[in-house]
Amino acid sequence: MAKKITPKADIKPNIEEPKLEPNPEFIAHHPGKKSVYAYNENGEFIGMTDAFECAFEKGVFHIPAKATDKAPLQPKEGYVIKFSPSKNSWIYETALEPVKEKEPEVTAEVIVSKRNLKLYQSDFSQFPDVQATLTQEQKDAWLKYRQDLRDLTKQSGFPDNIKWPEQPK
Repeated sequence: MAKKITPKADIKPNIEEPKLEPNPEFIAHHPGKKSVYAYNENGEFIGMTDAFECAFEKGVFHIPAKATDKAPLQPKEGYVIKFSPSKNSWIYETALEPVKEKEPEVTAEVIVSKRNLKLYQSDFSQFPDVQATLTQEQKDAWLKYRQDLRDLTKQSGFPDNIKWPEQPK
């Protein structure tokens, strides 16, 4: 059986750890920085950002991803300015017509769903414990409001042009 060796607590190994000296140029101030030009995932110019100087190599800057130190081209009518990483330069690309979003159709189903939600949200006004705290005028206002919601589908402009009743206070 092998003999187990236990080190003594007061004996320290004879290994010197290297002393890391901070670069005095960068103590108490931020390394240098310069402005660079950022672009999005489509390569389109989106603005300026900063590249910071390397702490170990003076004059070497770390340019962030999706950024370049090359200035973008001047805007040109009918073109989008994009950065091409493969060419390492800005290029003009023919601008496409913007896609106009269609306004959602207001259908009877949408109006009825909204109406049903408003009825649900006003159900509390009919609970006996709430009714006990209301004046007769307030009770009538809530009843009228809820009936007007039910009658929305009977309005002459339904579903394209309706007048929503005002909720009582």
